Amino acid sequence: MITRSSTLAAGTLLVLALSGEVLTACKKDAPPAAADLEVRSTRGTVQTFDTKTGVVRIAHEDIPGYMKAMTMGFAVSGDQMVGVKPGDKVEFTFTETKDGPLRITALKRTP
Repeated sequence: MITRSSTLAAGTLLVLALSGEVLTACKKDAPPAAADLEVRSTRGTVQTFDTKTGVVRIAHEDIPGYMKAMTMGFAVSGDQMVGVKPGDKVEFTFTETKDGPLRITALKRTP
């Protein structure tokens, strides 16, 4: 026999199940939480900067436990590149997410 309380209980379970699905779907599209970001710092020499794509190529030093020295591109804002030109030595910090590009968060010229 179907009672009002069993119908209510089934409805509550359905709402909870759907809520979990909605929260899971939203979580997949949300930007990465701070805990999901890996922050690293290193030094290198600027090779090129493409203002159209916002990518700076830097020949960087070894990053112990992470990556050997190499030349590679990093996403960067044009504001961070003011006064920086190819050949300049720089210190920089970048973040890495599981699915995103390496993005410079701080950059400064060094002597």
